[in-house]
Formats: sequence, structure tokens, C-alpha cells
Amino acid sequence: MLQRPLRSRRQQRGKRDDNRCPKNISQLAGAVYAHYQSFINPEIFGIAQSLDAILAVIIGGSGTIAGPIVGAFFVVFLPEYLRFADSFRLILYGLVLVLATIFMPRGIAGVSKDLFAKLRNRRT
Repeated sequence: MLQRPLRSRRQQRGKRDDNRCPKNISQLAGAVYAHYQSFINPEIFGIAQSLDAILAVIIGGSGTIAGPIVGAFFVVFLPEYLRFADSFRLILYGLVLVLATIFMPRGIAGVSKDLFAKLRNRRT
């Protein structure tokens, strides 16, 4: 009789999903939003909202926790500054996205981290 090798607990449970926590948080957010609105419609989440989320991560910086938060503040207040050009809002968002990707690849958080490091080195 052939004996099978012992399997670890990880193999026994099946394939482990490393992205489980973000998925659970987004599911919880969706459930809370559905309860709050009492109506779910896919038109609420269009291209503009998707672009806002991407712009917040790229502008703020994706390598840190504070980066997307800073980017979210920027994305929330950017439409107020661009109120005069409401019809060109998506074009201006695209321009800001391209310029930020070229000139600030690490986002605002990465640029501010570099500036603080340079200031600290000048003092010493």
C-alpha cells in the first residue's frame, strides 16, 4: 500500500488567497453603501468615479499608506478648482494624470519624503 506524503495545513485548506482582506473590506463597504442608499444602480459607478480612484492613487503615491489618502484629498478638491471648466474636467484629469506619472512617478508622498530627506541632510 502506498502512503501519501503528509500535507501541510496550507495545502489542506486549499489555495490561499493573499488578497482576502482588501476583498472583504470592499465587500463590507458595498454592503454598507447598499444599505445606506437602499437602492443599487450600476450607473452610479461610471468612468468618472473609476478615474477618481486611479487618480488618487497615482497622484498620492501607491507605495505608502498616506499616499492614496493625500491623493484622495487632491481629487476631492480638484473639481472645486476646476469648476470653471466643468465640460473639460475629464480632459484635465487625464492631463494631470499624465503629467503626474511623468514628473512625479512616486506621487506626492514620495516627493515629500525626498524633500524631507534632503532638508534633514542639509541640517547635518
